[in-house]
Amino acid sequence: MLALVVLIAAVVFVVYVLYVVFWSTSGAQETGHSIAHFFVDSPDDEDSVPQHFSRDKYCTNYNEPGKQLLILFGTEYGFSEEVAKKLFDRLSEDAYQKLSLQPRVLNASNFEKLDLIQEQLMLCVFSTTGDGVPPTDAYSFIEFLNSSSHAPSLDHLHFSVLALGDSNYPHYCKCGRNLDSKLQELGGRRLYRRVDIDQEDWPSIEGWMEGLLERVVELDLRTELDYLDLSSTGDETGHGRTRPFMAPMTVKYPLTVMNTPLDKETLHAEFDLTGSELTYTSGDALGIYPLNNPPEVDALLSALHCGEDCEVLVPSVCYSPRPEGEHMSLREALLRYYDLKTVRPDLVKAVVGEASDPGEREKGDRLLVDGVSVCMWG
Repeated sequence: MLALVVLIAAVVFVVYVLYVVFWSTSGAQETGHSIAHFFVDSPDDEDSVPQHFSRDKYCTNYNEPGKQLLILFGTEYGFSEEVAKKLFDRLSEDAYQKLSLQPRVLNASNFEKLDLIQEQLMLCVFSTTGDGVPPTDAYSFIEFLNSSSHAPSLDHLHFSVLALGDSNYPHYCKCGRNLDSKLQELGGRRLYRRVDIDQEDWPSIEGWMEGLLERVVELDLRTELDYLDLSSTGDETGHGRTRPFMAPMTVKYPLTVMNTPLDKETLHAEFDLTGSELTYTSGDALGIYPLNNPPEVDALLSALHCGEDCEVLVPSVCYSPRPEGEHMSLREALLRYYDLKTVRPDLVKAVVGEASDPGEREKGDRLLVDGVSVCMWG
């Protein structure tokens, strides 16, 4: 049983680094390309709010005929969900909406809502946990597909699979690989090749999305009224990944000796789950939501010239209790929801694109190698 969840990576620390690299150049701060333009300066200005950050859009039902496609994810700690929602956002862009595409994103734990006979295109994002087993949310769906008495023929269905895993483990991406083979075995037609992702390799994820989207626009899908009702797929009622229990740490001591900076620290930690109604047995996964170091967050805010009144939209990875409204303070968002270490290429590219000085753009290009960020801090 999942107790708490590991911090979902998103990327922000690069902003501080790129502030030093780009905006320390004389005259850069006087241009209209300030980093501050990436944030919501006025929460009252609804026109400035990117609509793709709406918290409810992933559960929207379509009331007009269109060309439906399904994005199905199986996750343990939430990364598969993050990737699936990013794919949803891409397919919700104007260029794809002009084709009358209607993407829907669904956790595999809700697979009983699906009628696979009516689905035309299914894009799967699945992780692997433990000894090569499916994530908890996807276990019943995988069992359903493997059941000879219940699994339907899928010769009408196009599909593609993104398999997430960790190459440090022997059964690397096993769940996604097995799912890809099973869908083909049931008659499904592979629209785009399976890609295996080692940990959070965003450049490879983006590559899969780009190749996949090129094939999606070529596909001739039927136009019809959607049967799928997503209005009742809400949040968990008990404690879990989206509703973590604030458990006090009662015991903590090191299991390793740190002699050099390259040594890996391993800790023994015990948490008190009293009152959570969570059960934990050997082999279960325990996720933890840590906070980022407040002084580092404050240093980042200082570099951005952002005060306490600076607000951003509530991120989709926000866990309960959620703030009221659509906005929260930038400081709170950085403390709780963003990885301040990993630099994602799309952010580097975005900042490089905002640089007005050729010298600044050249500095930014040095951070990229064939589109892959080479900055990994900390």
